[in-house]
Amino acid sequence: MSRSSSSICGLCQYQKLGVGDNASNKAVVIYKTGNNIRKDWFAVLQPHTHSDPLTGFNIQLSPLDHLDSFASIYEHMDVAKNFGVAIAALDNAIARLRSEEHSSEDPYQHSQLVILKHQPGKAYEHLHVKMIVPKGPVAQPFPTEAGWQWKQEFTDSEFQPYIRGTPCAPVDLDHDRFHYLAKKLIKLIEQ
Repeated sequence: MSRSSSSICGLCQYQKLGVGDNASNKAVVIYKTGNNIRKDWFAVLQPHTHSDPLTGFNIQLSPLDHLDSFASIYEHMDVAKNFGVAIAALDNAIARLRSEEHSSEDPYQHSQLVILKHQPGKAYEHLHVKMIVPKGPVAQPFPTEAGWQWKQEFTDSEFQPYIRGTPCAPVDLDHDRFHYLAKKLIKLIEQ
């Protein structure tokens, strides 16, 4: 469940980076709970988003250790504790940033968690959580415990129901906005 590092893992490259440092994929480290590989987490602002690139952004949160499931967090309570601290710190910074940028919006409608665990043996099996601002094409209904009950249903030629979704692909953030967001989020998290 846990390996200190994986030579094929792109996320393990962040273990030695500090807050404000750029990774090889241009992402910027915006937060770390510390530097202990056995209990700490890091967050990066990604240079692209599935959200509206003018108002949205993606933050990716991962443990420093090469954990590959949420079950492995339970084995180490310090990892679980720091996960909660990291989610709270990041969500607070997102809410404050969105409140400043979009004062007419409800500041508590600010982030959406998308939890991903890639398949074992793949380059990115390292556990990570993405926090995506729900704007643009990503701001559409998705199945919850209530299902798709508010989306219009269509029927295909075999009379199987389906729901139409808006296409959603990553878009690069503007260079100036990306660097502004990185600096602003770092500052908000440190306050």
